[in-house]
Amino acid sequence: MINVKNGSPICYRAYAGNISDISTLDDLRKMWTDIGISEKSPLILMDRGYPNQEEFVNLDRDGYRFLIGAKTSMKLVKDVIDQKNCEFYDQKTYLRQQRCYGVKSKTAVSCDGHRMNIHSYVFRSPSKEMTETDELLDRQEAFQKAGSRKKISVLSQADRKNLDFFCCDPQRQFASGRREGQL
Repeated sequence: MINVKNGSPICYRAYAGNISDISTLDDLRKMWTDIGISEKSPLILMDRGYPNQEEFVNLDRDGYRFLIGAKTSMKLVKDVIDQKNCEFYDQKTYLRQQRCYGVKSKTAVSCDGHRMNIHSYVFRSPSKEMTETDELLDRQEAFQKAGSRKKISVLSQADRKNLDFFCCDPQRQFASGRREGQL
């Protein structure tokens, strides 16, 4: 823990690697209370291993401000992605310098009678998606070139499925008389 005004250390504690993140957080909160940090409205920064909704509410109830990276598998994050999915493709949410899209959301959560607002910032980077799309298109082109040299009737069942997937003309028929999507 450091003092953000002057950068000097206030306290520290080393933990074994097999201690759970939540146990570590509980221990740190006890230490912060013992040395009076909790009265100073501290800002806690945590990685993705810590959070769950109940812990968010407990931190808020105890007066802590926090900034936490959350996994996309977390329900709160999934809900933001589901509800604001179209915004991840809107030019208004594109953060050009970061080369990603960013969406803000405010969600009310509660636990044991305490209610709080969580402000979420969810980002989507299209770079992996674009790389995967390029790889798929490269495979499609290679397959179509190879398929044009083969007779459709001698394609393996797997090749027929691939051809069905990659071909856009629903009227195209195989030499065996089957339409796309039928094997």
